[in-house]
Amino acid sequence: MNRFEEQTERQRRSSLRMSLVLLTLGGILLVGALAILGYSSGAPQSFWTRAAIGVAILLLILRQVGRRLGRRRSKAVKPDDQSTLHLD
Repeated sequence: MNRFEEQTERQRRSSLRMSLVLLTLGGILLVGALAILGYSSGAPQSFWTRAAIGVAILLLILRQVGRRLGRRRSKAVKPDDQSTLHLD
């Protein structure tokens, strides 16, 4: 990979990380809003069950996205000096 490809890859990963952070903050705000709504209206047990399932699904999705972003590509393999032909 040359310098420009590496720079492009870093920019892409940083934008994906930023979107993941924003998605996480949005999820936290959504969970907080659901909790406030549930407490203020005296929500039944089914509301809390559905909310817990939704939060669990959101956390699983975020975990998978985080794993994909955390995975680094291996660098290009360089040939061994002894196995290359020196045609000088």
